[in-house]
Parts: sequence; C-alpha cells; structure tokens
Amino acid sequence: MNAATEYLKDQLKKLVDKYKNIKLEYGYEKEYDNHIIEVMPSVTFEDAEFYDIEMSIIKDFYSKFPDQIAIFVYPGALEFTDCDETTEIKGILYK
Repeated sequence: MNAATEYLKDQLKKLVDKYKNIKLEYGYEKEYDNHIIEVMPSVTFEDAEFYDIEMSIIKDFYSKFPDQIAIFVYPGALEFTDCDETTEIKGILYK
C-alpha cells in the first residue's frame, strides 16, 4: 500500500467515526494514480460540515501528494471496475 492510500484510508476511517451513518467505498486506480471515494447516502453531500471536512481532506491530500488525484463522488457516479484496489468503510449506524 502506498503512502497516499494509507493517508486516505486513515482520513476516511476518521470521517466514518464522526459520521456513523455513512458508508464510504474507496477505490485506487494505479495506472492514473486516481483515488475515488464514493459516499453513501448521497444526502451526506448536503451537510455543510461534511463538505468542510471533505475539502480539508482533499486540500491536505493535494499538498502531500500533488501528482495524484482524489475525488469524492455520489453513489453510482463512477464504476470501480478499473480500480486495482477497493475498500469499504462503514459507520456503525449505516444500513
């Protein structure tokens, strides 16, 4: 696992600890150094505090790994079929 993947997984675990009713699916596409984070449920994107945390993670990620891409997406926006690695992280209240 590379440093960028470790960093994002750590940040995502902290996010799920705070928002116990969400599920995050993380995918890494090695060929392009793309990190994709799908957030469920999609209404989470309407939460202003969640948005601020998301932006903080992204800004910090880009400062540490400027040659890589990380994005948060809503369910169904992207397919994970081309990802070399996927990880599911669920909050304890996610149904």
